[in-house]
Amino acid sequence: MKEKKQLLISFLIFIVYTLLVLLTNILLEQSVIKNNDIYEIIGGIIIGFVAIPIFSIILPLIYARKWNLNYSFLPKTKKTALVISIFIAYIIIFSYSGIISLYNQKINIINFVIHLISVSLFHITYYPLFVILIFPVMRKNFGLLFGVLSTAVLFAFYHLAQFYNFPTGTDISMQVFLFVDFSFLLLLYLWSESIILTSLTHIIIGAIDYAYKGKIETDIDFIFFEAVIVLFGLLIYMFLYNKRTAYNKEWWINISVSDK
Repeated sequence: MKEKKQLLISFLIFIVYTLLVLLTNILLEQSVIKNNDIYEIIGGIIIGFVAIPIFSIILPLIYARKWNLNYSFLPKTKKTALVISIFIAYIIIFSYSGIISLYNQKINIINFVIHLISVSLFHITYYPLFVILIFPVMRKNFGLLFGVLSTAVLFAFYHLAQFYNFPTGTDISMQVFLFVDFSFLLLLYLWSESIILTSLTHIIIGAIDYAYKGKIETDIDFIFFEAVIVLFGLLIYMFLYNKRTAYNKEWWINISVSDK
């Protein structure tokens, strides 16, 4: 009964968050159609002060602690150097064309760091909701396989609400890619025992892809400062609670050949 209640609460948080993101995208679209900045301002308030901080970060972290869900910010039994090398290889494989293109363009490193921090707001905030809250609850109720697949389905579905900010996310091919990519990232997380390194990999790949397509966020604006606040807050939370989280050997994927 307790697991079903957790499932219901987690799903409600996801639904409210997705609806708020959808409302924000509608408002941003109307801002352009009607040439009225008030829609953009209202949308910014909703996403910046309600959707992201409350429903994507604070509530997931609160319930994860309350329900004693399994998660880990940094590797607890895996060799950190090995984990980092695997993630670097993953980034190179999936972003090789973008890396080469940005290198040839001789992109300014400071501008790219600003861009990386700004873009992180749209990637790091996935992890408290989908990885720390939804995935453990799904796994407790339905097992590992369905837990991974159902969380990845919800992750892809969420991007439909981003029809204005991320229009390609509504394409069938992109929905399939988001599903497969997040499924793989979840499995990589279960092996690495590290939300930090998994999310950082996601952020870097996303930032490279945006820059490769010519969408470089170099303005030090509200998005940049909110990203800094979110990253700083999550780092503080990690240092406060990471060591307090009990290690459950059965929760993680262990490949002994790679770990020795």
